[in-house]
Amino acid sequence: MKLPAFLVIALLCAGAVCARAQESFGTIRSTTKLLPDNSRVTTIKDPEQHTWVEIHADSTGKVQRKTTYILGDHDQQIGAMFEDGKGNVLYKAAYKQDGQGRTVEASFTSPDGRYLGKRLFIFDRGDTARIEDYDASGVLISRPQAVTRPGATPPRRR
Repeated sequence: MKLPAFLVIALLCAGAVCARAQESFGTIRSTTKLLPDNSRVTTIKDPEQHTWVEIHADSTGKVQRKTTYILGDHDQQIGAMFEDGKGNVLYKAAYKQDGQGRTVEASFTSPDGRYLGKRLFIFDRGDTARIEDYDASGVLISRPQAVTRPGATPPRRR
């Protein structure tokens, strides 16, 4: 059976589009950075699992700590689990973003779900924020610190 040429071309184009979509959706990306002390940080982003894992290892390759971030829309961090080198969960975090996609709050809990406290990122203007840490009772535990997001232009002093 012979197919018309235009039908063959249409089928081939449709197959190429489907193959391209499948390839980019499930691509796991891994990067390893070697630090000056010969320790390394490996990051693994898995779009199908909606995770971004960061593994810190010493110069011999022994894992020192691991953080698994849960990603939401537009790959924004909505949660995280922090582990020691043996895989024991140290604590967990849940993140809230504002309408501009900036993280404005991180709430921390113990492995058994006890509330530990929170960190607030208060934006005055642009990308400059003030950080405030609160304990489980809501008491401010650190003096506010000014920080600037990487790549942002610091505000001018008057």
